[in-house]
Formats: sequence, structure tokens, C-alpha cells
Amino acid sequence: MKSDDLIYDNSKNILSSKIKVTSVDIWDETLRDGEQASGVHFPISGKLEIAKLLSDIGVKVIDVGMPIISRSERKAISTIAGEGLKSDIGVTVRANKEDIRYAIDCNVDRVHLFYPTSRLHLKYKLNIPRTQEEAKSVIIEMIDYIKDHGLRVDFIPEDSSRTNPEFLIDLLSEIKLDLESIMICDTVAYLLPDTTYDFTRNIIEAVGSDVLYGCHMHNDLGLATANTLSAIYAGAKLPTVTVNGIGERAGNAPLEQVVAGLKRTGINSGIKTEMIKELSDLVEKTSGILLPVNQPIVGRHAFSHESGIHVKAMLSNTQTYEPLRPEDFGRQREYVIGKHSGRDYIIKKLKEFGIELNDKQFEEFFKRIKTRRIITQRDIEAQIKEKEYFNDRFFGIPEEELMRLIGEVLDNNHENG
Repeated sequence: MKSDDLIYDNSKNILSSKIKVTSVDIWDETLRDGEQASGVHFPISGKLEIAKLLSDIGVKVIDVGMPIISRSERKAISTIAGEGLKSDIGVTVRANKEDIRYAIDCNVDRVHLFYPTSRLHLKYKLNIPRTQEEAKSVIIEMIDYIKDHGLRVDFIPEDSSRTNPEFLIDLLSEIKLDLESIMICDTVAYLLPDTTYDFTRNIIEAVGSDVLYGCHMHNDLGLATANTLSAIYAGAKLPTVTVNGIGERAGNAPLEQVVAGLKRTGINSGIKTEMIKELSDLVEKTSGILLPVNQPIVGRHAFSHESGIHVKAMLSNTQTYEPLRPEDFGRQREYVIGKHSGRDYIIKKLKEFGIELNDKQFEEFFKRIKTRRIITQRDIEAQIKEKEYFNDRFFGIPEEELMRLIGEVLDNNHENG
């Protein structure tokens, strides 16, 4: 290991005593939970394109939707299922035979059966309120029905984190041998990172390690990534994510953030991280949900620098202000010229242009940069409104503007000379 790598990799040493896994498989929910974000609708062609890229990037399980929703949804699911992708293709179903029959007809690999387990959901969500014991009977019956039709079953106890642990452990212990995986769900972001770890660890130790555990976290408190990583550290090996974190309400754990966190802690996700930006751009365009510029990993500013103090240090060693390598995630480092820029980078930029200014000329040029209007986020948003999709965003002072300023400085000094 090079000495320059030490800072990037030291977090695995800090957390090593708590981490219970060395590798995970990624389960992506972009085409199901992601599409449940208000106002999002993926056309069949868009779903297929996203599914193909998810498979190519190394996602293990792709949840491609809910067959019960519509005929169009079933067509999309069947189309993806027939593509022969490397990923397992799954669908989400409620605990009723109509949902399950539609899933069977779509020729998917596995069925994600969800059913509420908390008393709150059992009383107020279902058309017919049920006790937890009645819920157990329904769940067992539907698991048997799915398996009788030759499909693998993942069980999703909805609102797991607010279910009394005694009932949840009893239920999962009884059905675990019939399952492909058990998904621990924090449906309404009830947990915090430390309680996520404890809750997940307690379930795994009580139910047993002879079944695969996953985790499904929502982002209502902005903790979906942290909670997902905590569940993984506790032993969950099948985390669910969505690209760019899209999903209902405040969204889900973003694929790119969870994978980056795993990379930092030395846990293998099987994801080709250099393809993450391509995937993020595709989902941004197809969903219509534009990313904030400061979105971690995939946002425009994630590897962008303007402050002169920072840039000066970055020119000596990028680790001074970059905790991640941009090239690892299909990104490029960007230095923005604006009013916060320092002399060191401006001098470097002028050398790239092959331009030499004397001290007087440089100071005049530097002063003009400090007072020049730059392209801001508001400008970008105005351009987005005028176009269906605007991907080539630019912030700061464009190069052509810099060249014009240099020309003004040289002309001004020539006239005064």
C-alpha cells in the first residue's frame, strides 16, 4: 500500500471490531420503491435501460416493480425478466394470491412478500385489522403458496423496527428455512445508527444465522445511509438501495453512498464503482428528479473546489480536502474559478493557457476575477426550466470569459504603456 493510500483506507481499522461481514450483495429498489416517489413514472424503455445498467454494474437483486399495479407494469416486468440479465429479477407482492399469481405469470426469479408486523400497521393499514397471530397464519400460507409454484421467497416484515421483538423473533424463527432472505425494515425511519446496529444484531442472534438477512432503510431523518451501514456492520448482507436515493417521502438509502461507505470500510459490494456516475445520470434523466449539486458522490460539487486555501493544498496532495478518489466513482476533479479562488490556481491555469502576465497585469486580472459575476446555481436552474434536460452544467467563470478578461487586461496595459 502506498503511503498516500493510508488516509483513504484508515476507517476500516477504526470500525473493525464492530464489523460482522466482509462482503455484501446489493439489492436495488430504484424501479419499485424509487418509482414510488411522487410524480415519478418510468416508461418501459426507461425501466429496461436502467435494469440493464444495474445488472452490468454488479447489482445482485433488482426489484422491478409490483405486478398488481397495471398491465403496463406487468409488461415491463416480463420484458426485463426475459432479458437474461445477470441479476436476480424480483417483484414485490402483498400477501394475497392475486398479487402472487401475477408475479408467477411474469416469470421472475424471486418474489418479495411483504406484510405488516407491527400492531400499529396491523390495526390501521389492513382492510381487516388482524392480530399478530392472525398475521403469522397469513404469512405462512402465502410463503407456502409461492414456494409451491417454484419461486424463491424474500420476506419483508413491514415496520419491523416498531414491531415488538418477541413476536418478530418468533415469526422469523418459524419461517426462516423457507426463505431466501429476511429483510429488516425501518419503514418510517424510526431507528438511529446505534439502535439500528443493536436491533439488527439482536434479531440475527435470536433467529439464527442459517438465513440471509437484508436491511431496508428510509431517509426521513437523513440517516438512511448511516442506518444501512450500521445494519451491515451488524450482519445484514443484502442491503436495499435506490440510485440517487429516490423513493417515497424523503427517499431511500442511495446506492452510491452505501457503496462508497462499504468501500471505505473494506467490505466488498461487488459493484463496479467507476460506472456509478453513468447510472446516476441515467436515473436522474429518466426519473426527472434532478440532483442537488451537493449530493454526495454524484452531485456536481462532490469533487468540485473553489476556495483558494483548499485548492492550494489540493495542488500538493488531493487528500487534504478529498476523502474519496473521484476516479473511483466515474468522476473527475473540478476546480472552479470564482471570487474565492486563490493566486496559486490562477497562476497554474494561466500556464495551461500558455499565457504569462507581469506582476501588474496579474494583479489587475486577479482583481477582475474577484469582482466578475459567476455562473451560479440559480443560473443553472433557469436554464433547466428552458430545456427538457440540462446535463452539461457549469459553475464559476467559463474559460472563454477568462480569455476575454485576459485580453482586456493586456489591451488596457498596452494602452497605458
